[in-house]
Amino acid sequence: ASHSVCCTVCESRFSLILKHYVCSRCKRDVCRKCSFAEVESKVLSIEKARMCSVCVPQLHSELEEKLKDVSLWKSRCAQ
Repeated sequence: ASHSVCCTVCESRFSLILKHYVCSRCKRDVCRKCSFAEVESKVLSIEKARMCSVCVPQLHSELEEKLKDVSLWKSRCAQ
């Protein structure tokens, strides 16, 4: 499998010292600095995943929206 020569977030060049990782969500090639190791995510249907610094905030926003929807639904059912 081929991968980028540079991190797709910060554009640092990969090397023997600066390893590349693949975001489990968007499949971007990212460096360690631009990825979060082992983000637990039942949303992705996997136990642990490495996700990039772009996807983590997006996932948080999506989860917050889902929680709001559930809260709204529960409050309507309680009435």
